[in-house]
This record gives sequence, C-alpha cells and structure tokens, in this order.
Amino acid sequence: APFTDAAGAVCSFAVHGEIVKDREQVRNLLTYPDGTPQEQQFRGPLVIRFTNESTGRSVVRDLSGTGWFFYTPAGALQYGHGFQHMSLGIHTVNTSPAPGEYYLSGTFDFAINADGTRNFTVEHGSAENLCETLA
Repeated sequence: APFTDAAGAVCSFAVHGEIVKDREQVRNLLTYPDGTPQEQQFRGPLVIRFTNESTGRSVVRDLSGTGWFFYTPAGALQYGHGFQHMSLGIHTVNTSPAPGEYYLSGTFDFAINADGTRNFTVEHGSAENLCETLA
C-alpha cells in the first residue's frame, strides 16, 4: 500500500511512497502453532516512486528481489535477509546507521530491535539514503 512517513520520522521532510508496480508474491515457510507466520518469503517485481512532500521532487526505484522475513511469536517483524533490492526506513531514534529511507541493492541483512532501532548490513552491493537524494 502507499505510505507516507511524516517529516522528522526518517527524513527532515515528509516522504511519500507510491506503488508504481506490485506483482510480489509472498508465502509462509514456517508458522507458529496458532498459524501466524514465523518465516515468510517475498519475491517478485515491486517498483515505488518516493516523493519529497515539501518540494515534489521524486525518484522511482525498482525494489524487485527476494527476501526472507522472520517474525516473533507476537507477530512483530524481527529480522530478514534479502538479495537484489529493498527499501528500509531507519527512524530518527537511530544513531547508526543514520536515519533515512534507504534503498538497498545487492545482498543484505536487516534487524528491527525491541527498542525501536533498526540496522542493516550490506554484504555485497550498496545503500542509497533517499533522504539525501530527494533533498
């Protein structure tokens, strides 16, 4: 679904993500006894237009790839691994990596910690902070 991060949440300005193409597929690989997902795989094409709501400047990024997401028994996304492309919002509670809306390309891991911080490691590839690109 389209999304908007308020000014100050990940960038100093509000960022809007509009779906240009979404043909992703998702499947549950493991579930908890109550049927909630423990591990999911996402794959397929996903293209999003990211817009700086203050200036109207936008960029389109192809987020197509394959990712494995792992969830807690309570249903919270905990960590994941992916290759090809993905975006990840790093909120202002973070100090490292710096806050931003990141476009990851290559092979990467990410974690969403209980204290609200998020981090990622790009094993092979690159990370573009879209806040800088759209500023």
